[in-house]
Amino acid sequence: MVEVERFMRASAVAIEPEDPGGADARKCIEAYLRELDERFETGFDATRGPSADPGELVPPAGLFLVARLDGDPVGCGALKVAGNDLGEIKRRTAGTARRRPTSARWDAVARTSVQ
Repeated sequence: MVEVERFMRASAVAIEPEDPGGADARKCIEAYLRELDERFETGFDATRGPSADPGELVPPAGLFLVARLDGDPVGCGALKVAGNDLGEIKRRTAGTARRRPTSARWDAVARTSVQ
C-alpha cells in the first residue's frame, strides 16, 4: 500500500515551464547546488562545468521547468537546445525529501514544450 500511495502522490506533481530567473526557480537551483556541495568531499563548483546561464534556458535556446507539489516548488530541470531534434538535459533534480518516480513526465513536458 505504501508503494501505491507513493505513486499516487507522484502523480500530483505538476511540471511546467518557468522563467529560470524567477524566485522559485532560483530557490530550486540553490537547493540543488547545496546538495551537490554536500555530496562531494571537496565541495562543488558550478562554474567549472558546462554553462547553464538563464539566457540559455528560455525558448528558443532552451527551456527551464519547475516541478510543484501542492503549489510548492519541489524540483527543477532544464533543457538546452543544441540543434534540430537535439538537446541536452541539464540539472534535473528534486528535493531529497520529495523524490518520486517522475522521470518520464519530465521528459514528456520538455519534449512538448520546445516544439
